[in-house]
Amino acid sequence: MLNLWRKSPPPPPPPHKPQAAAVESHLKTFDTLDFDVFSNQKWDRLKENHSENIVVTWPDGHETKGIETHIEDLKALFVFAPDIAIKEHPILASARVHGHR
Repeated sequence: MLNLWRKSPPPPPPPHKPQAAAVESHLKTFDTLDFDVFSNQKWDRLKENHSENIVVTWPDGHETKGIETHIEDLKALFVFAPDIAIKEHPILASARVHGHR
């Protein structure tokens, strides 16, 4: 049966356009932090790119201060939802679809 309500799949993203070296380095760090460190709960590695006095503003608007508090909050996310894993960066994916990256 033909489903007229089904949307066709989105087109593939355009090929990556290399950016300035500093931008590429930051994007690589961002990927590592999300895809490896966060998704695999490698909390000791957060200190590689987060300062000791980091201030984090959460989606509900509350703030936490300090890397150890941030790590404890992240650990709590995995108690609530143990299968959390970042598989794609939505902003970058959107930019790719719209031809910006």
